[in-house]
Amino acid sequence: MRFERALLLLLLISFLVPVHIVSSQPSESAWELPPLQWTKDLDSGYVSTKPVVTDELVIVKVGGKSDNFGGSWDEGKAPGLYAFHKLNGTQAWRYEHHDSTTGFETSPIEVIEWEGMVVNGWTSGKVTAHNLDDGSLLWEHQTDKRMWGITGKILVLIGNDTIPETIHVPHETGVTGISFQGETRFSHHFPNDATGYRHGIGITLSGWAGLFDVNNTDWEISVGDETGQLHSWSFLGTNFTTWDIGDHLGEGSWKIRSPPFMVPPTNQGQRVAMGVVAQGTDGSTIAFIDIDESGNDSLRERFEIGRAASIPAHIGTSGMFLVGDLERSHSFCLWQGCDTALQVVEEGSVSGEITILDYNAPSHLIAYALPKNL
Repeated sequence: MRFERALLLLLLISFLVPVHIVSSQPSESAWELPPLQWTKDLDSGYVSTKPVVTDELVIVKVGGKSDNFGGSWDEGKAPGLYAFHKLNGTQAWRYEHHDSTTGFETSPIEVIEWEGMVVNGWTSGKVTAHNLDDGSLLWEHQTDKRMWGITGKILVLIGNDTIPETIHVPHETGVTGISFQGETRFSHHFPNDATGYRHGIGITLSGWAGLFDVNNTDWEISVGDETGQLHSWSFLGTNFTTWDIGDHLGEGSWKIRSPPFMVPPTNQGQRVAMGVVAQGTDGSTIAFIDIDESGNDSLRERFEIGRAASIPAHIGTSGMFLVGDLERSHSFCLWQGCDTALQVVEEGSVSGEITILDYNAPSHLIAYALPKNL
């Protein structure tokens, strides 16, 4: 069903850095990278998001390069996109976004392959859509920009006969829903004059749920901001609500800079609920929040990790997650009956997106790639 496909989201936000392959089993079972096929030195500024691989292309986003701080971009080195043919690395197309001025671009690339479209958010505050085959501009939309523009993960919702296909965009002062044709479907402003930075959008639940059910009416979309507020709205863009993560974690200078996420239930009737990563003054907290049959929410579990946490990566059909920070990567489990202690799996700074390469449920063999910052 197309509604079920709405859960196939493009969860893409990371730093492009040397990748380290790790396995949950001894070294004889670990993955090995195949021989290098091709490499490119783009020399066009930071690559601060995860490249996207399609059937034919590898698409890479760059932040731009200028020899004069605050001045014009060097010739051919403005912020933008490169697309390379996947097998041989030859350049297919290039798009330059001269409206950006910051020198970094952290909103991840979103490819809607069945539409033949690439969608991007930029620090200019613009959302642009491009033809996947040649990179030509299909449309653009200007959101509210104060300083950093769009820095978080866009969410693409496919929808069905009653839920329209919508691109949900977290911009600096709120959220906006845009159709695949570039038309505005809805727009909400964060209350209390709050702003968001690197704040990605995720799918969560607004009410109690039993076993996993894609037809549950309490699905909603959520995003955080720099004041610790969490904002939610329906798939249609209605019912915009706000609450404070400090209600569960206590007072503090909380910032929510990664997408809220769901933890799937076990097959024993455990509830689906929300996970939130909140960045504090001295470190980050991962909070797992339950919602009971009466609609009351409560803190089930919390884990304390270091600063600049990565987006948690869910492993297969298990209740286990991986998350990195500026010092190390951790694993933790949010299912009842499993070991809920936080485990260190790898030393080194990982604040980008961890990629699950393989999860073999019968053998519990897990292979994943850590984007190491150095």
